[in-house]
Amino acid sequence: MLEKLLNTLNENKFFIGIMMIIVTIGGRFIISELDESQKRMIHNQNFRRLFIFGAFFMATRDIICAIILTIIFVLIVSELFSEEEILFLDKDEGNGSNPQLENEKKIQSMIDELNELKNKL
Repeated sequence: MLEKLLNTLNENKFFIGIMMIIVTIGGRFIISELDESQKRMIHNQNFRRLFIFGAFFMATRDIICAIILTIIFVLIVSELFSEEEILFLDKDEGNGSNPQLENEKKIQSMIDELNELKNKL
């Protein structure tokens, strides 16, 4: 009887959907339990790809399908980001601006404003 109930839950699409939402929402809190060295380790590109594979495997329950989807996802995302970088480089070369330099100027301007406010108090 218990085995039949567990098998029914294992195959219930609504139960699986609710568990996926719980894992998605709760997963970000798991990171707060890790120390800094563990956080650096999971930011490794291979670990991120392992997490992607895990998500695809949980959704498909098929290792081959999950591997194929992971490869496709990684290729598409890496291609999109490489295209975006090229577009940004072309855009920056055209007007001669340096985004990092502009950000540093903005930060310095904000620091100056905060110092002025501090001196007024």
